[in-house]
Amino acid sequence: MRFPRLSFRRPGPFGGARRFLDPDERVVILVLLHWMKTLLVAVPLLGLFALDLAAVRFGWIGDPGAFSPATFAGALLIVALWALGVARWWSERLVATDQRVIRISGLVWRRAVSHPLPEVGAGRVRYVRGPLGLLLGYGTISLLPPERDMSLRLRLVPFPEKIYIQLLEIIQILPDVTGSSLRDRSHLPEARP
Repeated sequence: MRFPRLSFRRPGPFGGARRFLDPDERVVILVLLHWMKTLLVAVPLLGLFALDLAAVRFGWIGDPGAFSPATFAGALLIVALWALGVARWWSERLVATDQRVIRISGLVWRRAVSHPLPEVGAGRVRYVRGPLGLLLGYGTISLLPPERDMSLRLRLVPFPEKIYIQLLEIIQILPDVTGSSLRDRSHLPEARP
């Protein structure tokens, strides 16, 4: 009796994004979200760890000042939650093709939120960077189609001005809503894995 071989394949150069794309789509932008997302997970967890240490120090758990298994278990839980946050960050991708923008997320169940670019005009793409975003290099990009209920806000995008300019280039070479033919897309850069 033969058992089937298990094959574990790597997601490939596009981080598993190819299965969400049509065969005629061309990937122009492929980025991970900014590492600031891991910091946003770590700060509340550090607060929990400080609370755990204070509980041991002041005798709320066990003897005052003594190392207890509860302290170790709390620290282990906090490290595991932070590792889960880092894994969630690592699995999120922002993919822009010559036809749409896709945000892919999820560790076990992959989710893809797609937004077609022909519905977005060149004046309807915006990016915002706060003071911390300017310092660390991230921002928010908003795609606003004529229908307000379909807007897509992409937070913690690295290098938002570069991605903003590339999105504007993609939108300006798309066909009009009237249905004219597509123009040449050969000048668009191909995303590097």
